[in-house]
Amino acid sequence: MRLISDQNDLCLIRFDRGEEVVSELSTFCAERKIQSASFTAIGAARRVVLAYYNLSEKKYEDHAVAEETEIVSVIGNVARMNKDTLIHAHGVFAKRDLTTIGGHIKKLVVSATCEVTLRKLGNLPILRQFDDKTGLNLLS
Repeated sequence: MRLISDQNDLCLIRFDRGEEVVSELSTFCAERKIQSASFTAIGAARRVVLAYYNLSEKKYEDHAVAEETEIVSVIGNVARMNKDTLIHAHGVFAKRDLTTIGGHIKKLVVSATCEVTLRKLGNLPILRQFDDKTGLNLLS
């Protein structure tokens, strides 16, 4: 991971081949004490684990995609839960035949590059709290 620019409240971050974006972005934010942010990303992935949340069963259904895809669009936010930095991201990925797949991103391993634009949302933390009704960690 390489920090290209960090000016005012905007960071431009480049992830390279083989790097895992979700965990490394979480570490980046934790180390820099970024408690609240939103982000977008584009690039290419070689492996993605996407999930669909089954509300009636209160669990994620994981789907591993082990082929190279274009990262058409990723959007997400950074929040805190207890002392942890949480990344919540959804994405759309294009296969070679230009069909797309999408969902909640659990893991994203870069194939060529991934360019993340992260906007810090000030000093106040965005907090998450477990919700019994949905089984999710919701913004609170």
